[in-house]
Amino acid sequence: MKLMKKLKIGGAEYKVIRGKETEEEYVGYHDYHRGIIKISKTHSGEVRNDRLILETVLHEVIHAVSSVWLDDRLTEKAVTKLSLALFAFFADNDLMLRSKEIPKQVKYMGFIYDLVYPVPDGIEIDVDSRFSVSNTRICKIYITFDDDDCVYYIKSLLLRTILKMVIDLYGGFSESEVDDIYDSNFYQGLYQAIVDNKIDELIYKGCNK
Repeated sequence: MKLMKKLKIGGAEYKVIRGKETEEEYVGYHDYHRGIIKISKTHSGEVRNDRLILETVLHEVIHAVSSVWLDDRLTEKAVTKLSLALFAFFADNDLMLRSKEIPKQVKYMGFIYDLVYPVPDGIEIDVDSRFSVSNTRICKIYITFDDDDCVYYIKSLLLRTILKMVIDLYGGFSESEVDDIYDSNFYQGLYQAIVDNKIDELIYKGCNK
């Protein structure tokens, strides 16, 4: 499987190095000061499968976004939970992040969610994000936007909605972790990193060969 040789995160550019795990047996490594991300092809002498490698890429990208946009506030535990939750989502869904088109459905944790727009009367939308996830018991995501809204605005807010959904369903995030992840710097930085480096396409295509 081919990986990118460089990753651009905000104003930072990382060199991506593939090799063996570190002496501490880490399968991924992020160094903001040296501009390096290492991805291991092996662990304990065994070759890692493509999905594990792709999840490690996403994990280190989230570390990089946290470093660039949040002064590296997200802990290793929080990054691990978020990368696993988001990887499961990207593996099953093509969000068409470079297109204004909205997918009709998304899958997560065995459930299928309908994306509904325009929003029916009586559905209250989050004023801050202009997107709203319904009660998960009815598996609907309500979305609203104006016809003249640009792609990055619509899709970055869609990503924020997805973050809210996976955090709520995956569980185990502290209040401070949730606040950091919902921070506009973080979710827009994550959107930029995913779109510019085609992380979503890499994962979706890699998991649906």
